[in-house]
Amino acid sequence: MSNKSYKFRGGMWSGILATTWPFITLEINKDYLILHNELLQRDYLLSKKEVIKIELKNYIPFIANGIRIYHANKNYDEIIIFWVFRLNKLIETLKETGWLDTYEIIKKK
Repeated sequence: MSNKSYKFRGGMWSGILATTWPFITLEINKDYLILHNELLQRDYLLSKKEVIKIELKNYIPFIANGIRIYHANKNYDEIIIFWVFRLNKLIETLKETGWLDTYEIIKKK
């Protein structure tokens, strides 16, 4: 498992607020997922203890692909979805950093 951090640029849906690409950065390391909203200057930091499940979201191939992060952090909206163009690279990175070894990924059509 890698100690390295990886960053992906994309968009995010949190609660009723949607922020489009390129204003969201998802940073992944072996211990945390950090979503940074550049427009609102707000960070969402989720530890492995707080993440319940990661679900693959694939609505429109190559356009609307991402992950929904189910979490237990009461300070954040219940719904957090990160949209990205390079979904396969994101999935590989989640595997490499141990997130998909610990959490089940469910494919949704």
